[in-house]
Amino acid sequence: MNTRMWAAVAVAVLLACNASAIVYVDKNATGPENGASWATAFRTIQAGINAAAALPGGDEVWVAQGVYDEVRTEAWGDSGVAGSLVLKDNVQLYGGFRGTETLRTRRSVYDHGASRPRTIIDGSVSRAGSPAYHVVVIGTATAPNVNVRLDGFGITGGRAVGIATFYHTYRGAGIYNWISSPVIANCMIYDNVSEVSGGGMANESSNVGGVDYAANATLINCVFFNNTANRNLDWESNPVRGGGGLFINVNPITWDDVGVLPAPAIINCTFSGNILTNPGVNDPPAEWGRNSSGIYNFCNLPNVTNSIVYANASGQIRDETIPSVPSGGVTTVTYSDIQGGWVGVGNIDADPLFTNPVAGNFILAVGSPCINTGTNSVVNPRDLRGVTRPREVIVEMGAFEHDNVPPQALCNSPLSVTLVNGAASITAMDVDNGSTDIPPTPGIDIDIYSIDKSTFDCADLAVSVGGGTIPVVLTVTDYANNSASCTAQVTVQGGAPYFEDPNDMTLTPDQGTPLLIRTYRGLSASFSITACGGNVNRQFTWYFDDGVNPPEALPPFGNHPRTASTSVTVVVSGLDTTLTLANVQEVTSGEYYCVLSDDSGNPPAVTGAAELIVIPPVTVTNPTPNITLRTGSDVSWSVVASGGYGPPYNYQWQRNVAGSGWQNVPAPGVYPRTMYPGALQYIVETEFIGSNDATFTILRALKNDGAATPVTLDEGQYRVLVDD
Repeated sequence: MNTRMWAAVAVAVLLACNASAIVYVDKNATGPENGASWATAFRTIQAGINAAAALPGGDEVWVAQGVYDEVRTEAWGDSGVAGSLVLKDNVQLYGGFRGTETLRTRRSVYDHGASRPRTIIDGSVSRAGSPAYHVVVIGTATAPNVNVRLDGFGITGGRAVGIATFYHTYRGAGIYNWISSPVIANCMIYDNVSEVSGGGMANESSNVGGVDYAANATLINCVFFNNTANRNLDWESNPVRGGGGLFINVNPITWDDVGVLPAPAIINCTFSGNILTNPGVNDPPAEWGRNSSGIYNFCNLPNVTNSIVYANASGQIRDETIPSVPSGGVTTVTYSDIQGGWVGVGNIDADPLFTNPVAGNFILAVGSPCINTGTNSVVNPRDLRGVTRPREVIVEMGAFEHDNVPPQALCNSPLSVTLVNGAASITAMDVDNGSTDIPPTPGIDIDIYSIDKSTFDCADLAVSVGGGTIPVVLTVTDYANNSASCTAQVTVQGGAPYFEDPNDMTLTPDQGTPLLIRTYRGLSASFSITACGGNVNRQFTWYFDDGVNPPEALPPFGNHPRTASTSVTVVVSGLDTTLTLANVQEVTSGEYYCVLSDDSGNPPAVTGAAELIVIPPVTVTNPTPNITLRTGSDVSWSVVASGGYGPPYNYQWQRNVAGSGWQNVPAPGVYPRTMYPGALQYIVETEFIGSNDATFTILRALKNDGAATPVTLDEGQYRVLVDD
């Protein structure tokens, strides 16, 4: 057993930090980095620790969710190695925050989807790209760290592979606690590997400078799983080696008072799936630590209460001491589930029925023998997830309290929201009306409040104006991941008069041009728009502006102010209003707009102005209505078009064919025709010119084909269709 520690500890460079009650860390923060708020949080945990340690009396450090695997450069240990997160005096380090909390009690340590804490300290690349010898270290060269807490983290990726002559580098890959008495709570220590001892954690007591320093760590609600101690020899062949999950050690050679031995406390912890790769079944008796996959205690007096040590690969708990420390090497276990059994009050030996230990889920399933079998005399008020202990009469064994009872969701209903500029929002806390867990612990055991609809707009106002309400579902989830829901009915009020888009009128007829109608005299025109504001006494008034006279309000029903020939109808349906003009005339051309007002005293809302252009229909002058001529002669008609949208006009000449009605004349071109079929036949080339023009000409027009039963060719009635 080598007790040599480090010669020097590097002095951290303190980043600028505003003095505050809390130092914040969030790797995803984007603001200035001073640790004074979530927005300005430090990006690395070590920076937060250093800033808190520099404040008078220390401070709490709150760390937001995420995997913190940054390279760590602060030197620690007698080898001066880097890569570890170095805790310091009077710093309480808390993880499990989503990054918005203002109260520590609102954090949520456990991610149910991953079966891990939501804040992970990862040492797999933190030593300049290589694994750290220890992910987290506690203690200094000559004295313990004092008033230290590590709470709410996953600790993983450590590899204590060892450096010859440097004792600590072989031990405590997850956590290396040197001569200190921290509180380590609500942590999951997993997938760490040590070459000799303490894959998950090494808890080392020793005499330094003639003073006995007991490493009386207190472990609460912690899970140790899938950690490995290879139990190989270090450079000096130290025989004390073991503890896949936890190694509890004191140096009996240097320890002065063997009558007062270290007594770390393990409360509501779970050890499972930890491994010794060299369990030492056939080792000689002088080789200690055989079959100690779970916990290996050498010469200490630890106390284990309300805990589970089960399904570790080779051996659960092993106690050993030496003759010079006759009272040491005794682990006191009570109210715990130990595979293979252990003498002590309330202990059991039964499968704890973990939910899914292979995936790292050590929550107790229904029917677990560890439910209601602990003792309330030593209990933390909440489990690793934040579930209140005890949920029933007696606390559970292990890190997780059993709770499969959903909470009670209580909604504040009905609710009312008022649109401002067409929008409104609510939060889950607006809907919540004191939801609580069962049994109730108001304000504590609800982890997540969520609603399925938080924003409201003009469409929601339309529903409310129509007499309906908007259902909003509140879902509350407790720390055990049980959920319940309730529904609030929300009425949306309009607020001040408002049009979401004052120019978004629906026009009929619609020519595809915003705010413009062009139509013919005698037809109808309509203008429609939907409001998004105003109270229940909203009023729509339509106005006409001809650009010459002052704008005039149009009556809801009646005649247009410019002509009795045009009738006016205004229809209001909820938030919709439509102005219809029937039999429009040229004098009704001008701009039309709508004003929305109510009795709230707020300014009215005004739409854009839509322009109406009324045009006369197209008229055609036909100077030569009837023409008589000899067959084979030329004929021509001309018309003059006016009105409508004006030139250019579209022309289509037609002939009334007996038995078939009006048909388009042939397209312009030369058409050979056979006259007098038989021996006397000859060809006549009739040409059509201007079939789609104002002037239509037929060259060599023919009465019929001259056959015995003649077929009429060009004789008949002609007309022209003109449009714009």
